[in-house]
Amino acid sequence: AVRGARRRPLELGDCSEVELRLLARQHAFAGYSLFDGAGEVCVRHHCLDWNFAPGRVAPRTRPNKWRARPEPGAAVDHWLEEAFAADERGQAYYRELWRRLGPAAATNQ
Repeated sequence: AVRGARRRPLELGDCSEVELRLLARQHAFAGYSLFDGAGEVCVRHHCLDWNFAPGRVAPRTRPNKWRARPEPGAAVDHWLEEAFAADERGQAYYRELWRRLGPAAATNQ
């Protein structure tokens, strides 16, 4: 064991004050997503939305729109998510690579 190392908290009561403050600042949401007819643009409707952002409206006042781009030849549970909104150069405001952990899925062929 490493000297001074702490066990990973298993419940809220195990967390230090600093850990609780960090946890309270996490962004968490739940809801459902619907793809457009072409299957590329998705609208995520948040039913629950917690986003610690002082001075901002929460939950969101409009659905979150994004694009799903599967990796060519990749498994169906591996895709790139990009913001629908873009800057003046056409660059998406964010990109996230999603990949299921665990048993491999069938390829998207």
